[in-house]
Amino acid sequence: MTYKEQKNKATTPDKYILYGEEEFLMEDFVNFIRKKLNPAFSEFNFITISQETTDYLDAISKIESVPMMDVQKVIYFPEFMTRNTAKNLWSKKEMEQFVQRVKNLSKDTWLIMKIAPEDRKNTIYKALETLCQCLDLKKLTDRELYSYIQYQLNQKKAPLSETMIKQFIKQSGYLGKLSNKTLYDVNSDLDKVVSFLLQKKEIDEHVLEQLMSPSDSGTIFDLENHILNGNTKEALRLYQILKLQNKNPEFQLSLLGILSKKIAVYMKSSYLLNQGYSQSKIAKELNVKPFYLTKALSLKKRYSYQESLTILNELNNMDYRYKIGEIPIYMLGELIILTVSKSKQKH
Repeated sequence: MTYKEQKNKATTPDKYILYGEEEFLMEDFVNFIRKKLNPAFSEFNFITISQETTDYLDAISKIESVPMMDVQKVIYFPEFMTRNTAKNLWSKKEMEQFVQRVKNLSKDTWLIMKIAPEDRKNTIYKALETLCQCLDLKKLTDRELYSYIQYQLNQKKAPLSETMIKQFIKQSGYLGKLSNKTLYDVNSDLDKVVSFLLQKKEIDEHVLEQLMSPSDSGTIFDLENHILNGNTKEALRLYQILKLQNKNPEFQLSLLGILSKKIAVYMKSSYLLNQGYSQSKIAKELNVKPFYLTKALSLKKRYSYQESLTILNELNNMDYRYKIGEIPIYMLGELIILTVSKSKQKH
């Protein structure tokens, strides 16, 4: 069943497990279900639960609560854990009890659990799997990607010809067997193309190539991704290329700002999530786009909150030392990369 068919099938409250390569589609599905709630009370009836900060009894109280001024509510676990780990407040017995609660879940409740690969191997998961709709959200096929891009362009009133859409797909690198490109990257490129089309009304292959990052080079945002993913060697290689290409002698400061903002958004949004805020409300509070917020929150897989704080302090210190002349501009880029990308990965 395709992703579109799964969405069309979701007409009444049900139980879902989400996993796969496309984080973008997971967030899209969560937002799709959320829109089924009464908009005036969705902040009350869209309930996010984290096992790191919410004990079992508190979670059950939220799950069994009555929807406020609506006939349905959504319970969302952004990272449901089925294993006993240091960060999971629930005991094994409580997780077994949770399975029974899911089995007898109220018919007014949507339950959505995003579950990581390491949590899909034990008896708790296997029991949940039999009770839920399981959506393996893989990367889109070439046909699905074409339809997705065409739909997005039409929605934004910036249509492209079939030839140019195919060229866009080729240029994006999304379909490559070894490609780590996601729909977040595709949407980022689409935003550039749409912005150009709304001003110029038409586009050719040469302009399209200039707007999108070439596979053997890259942009400062590709550099950001390599740094935050810990790909130090590739980050240093791309940095040297960008340094030669960039006409702005101080583009290192842009890199510093981009990384500092992403880490700061991750830290603030993590705190707000633990306070019970929904992702849409956090995006409004922090004045960032939803897809940017989701990418920032994905840093949780690599950095702990405390380590992020340490890195942010080091970046702020670098900025200060550069401004008072202690760090020359030609050294700043390498220092940024080594500080962030070589930080010990979270386990």
